[in-house]
Amino acid sequence: MFILSGVLYVIYMKKKVNLGKHTKKKEDKEESREGYIKQKGSVEQGKNPLSFVNDKLIIRLITLIVGIITLIGVIIGVIVGGLAIWNYLNPPSIEVIDWTPILIYNEKEVLNVFNNVSETIFEEGIGFVVHVQTESRPVNLKCLEITGEMLLTPNEYLFFASDDVVGRVIDEIGEEWKEKEPYTSVKWTAWSIDDEELKGPSYKHIRFILMEPMIYGQREIGYEMPVYDYVGFLDGSKEAAMISGYSNVDFVFRDGIKTGKIELFLRVGIKQVQLPYSKMKPIKSYSKEEWESESFEKHFLKGDIRVK
Repeated sequence: MFILSGVLYVIYMKKKVNLGKHTKKKEDKEESREGYIKQKGSVEQGKNPLSFVNDKLIIRLITLIVGIITLIGVIIGVIVGGLAIWNYLNPPSIEVIDWTPILIYNEKEVLNVFNNVSETIFEEGIGFVVHVQTESRPVNLKCLEITGEMLLTPNEYLFFASDDVVGRVIDEIGEEWKEKEPYTSVKWTAWSIDDEELKGPSYKHIRFILMEPMIYGQREIGYEMPVYDYVGFLDGSKEAAMISGYSNVDFVFRDGIKTGKIELFLRVGIKQVQLPYSKMKPIKSYSKEEWESESFEKHFLKGDIRVK
C-alpha cells in the first residue's frame, strides 16, 4: 500500500512539474500572430493543447487516490494497534497442562593452580519447560515470575545470621532455627527463549531460563551487606529487609514449591497464570547444548511416562 502511494506520488510530482511548465509558457506567450503560429506548430508536432487540462484532472485524481490510501493505512494502523492493546489488557485464557523444572549442566575444563593439572568441573543452571494450551487469539508469554519465601537450612542460617549468633552456643541457635523458621524473600524472573507470541489454538512447550549454568549452581553474584537483612522469621518477629533477586539451583529440590511458600506465575499481558504444584513433573536434566538446541522439544518428549 505504501509502495503504491509512493508510485502515485512520483507521478503526481511529474505532472505537477509539467503543469508548472505549461503555466510558465502561458504567461510568456504574446497575444500575437507569431505566438499563435508557435502554438499551432506545437499542435502539429503532436502535442495536444488539451493536455494542460488533462494534467490538472490527473493531478486531482492522484491526490484523491493518495488521500484515500493514506486514510486506509491510518485506519488499519489504528485497528492493529487497538487489537494489540486489547490483547495486552484482556489476554486470552491460557491453560497450563504441566510444567517441568530443568537442571542445565555444562562441563568445563579448568586448570588447578596448585598441581598445574587440568580438571573437569560441572556448571549448573536452572530452567523450566511449561506445556500450555492456547485459544484462537495470539497470546504473548514474556516471562515466568517466581516469588515467595525460601526457608533456610541450619547452615544457611548460620551464614546469614553470622553477626547475630557470635558467642552463642550451637544448641541455642538450633532451637531458634526450629522455632522461628528463618527464610529469605525471593523475587526471580525466568525469561522465554522461544517465540514470545503463540498463535492459537495450539499446544506448545515453552522454555524459560532462570539461571545460566554457574559453578556448583551457586548464586551468580554475592549478597549485599549486612547479610542479616536478607533474613526474616515466619513467626513474625522479624521481616526480611532485602529481597533476593538472584537465584540458585537447589531451591527446586526443596519443599517451598510443594508447601506453597514459593509460587510460580506465567506473565500473560497484565495478568498472571499460576503454575500449580499439582501439575509439576519430575525434574529433568539436559546439557547446555541440548537445552539451547532448536530440536530440544524432540529430546524433551522422549522417555518413559509414569501414569500411577
